[in-house]
Amino acid sequence: MKREKELRELLEEETNQYKRNALESELKSVEYVKKLLTNLIQSLQSEPSSCEGAYGRNPEQEGSPPLPHPWKGLAKGSFSSEARVGGRGVG
Repeated sequence: MKREKELRELLEEETNQYKRNALESELKSVEYVKKLLTNLIQSLQSEPSSCEGAYGRNPEQEGSPPLPHPWKGLAKGSFSSEARVGGRGVG
């Protein structure tokens, strides 16, 4: 905001049109960044209480917990000695 104030003061004093154009361009850039940051801060402060994809971090969120990876259960059950051919262990 300090730079914005400086640019406005310089713009008022400047008589050279080319330098005024450069100052106006920089001032627009500063205002644009200020607007983006303000919007970002507001959006972070007003984040809805039911953010999807954040299971476990939000106590108000409803739904079931994420399922375990299917290959973990497969690896534990399918390759045991009871699950081999004919239900008999090979070794």
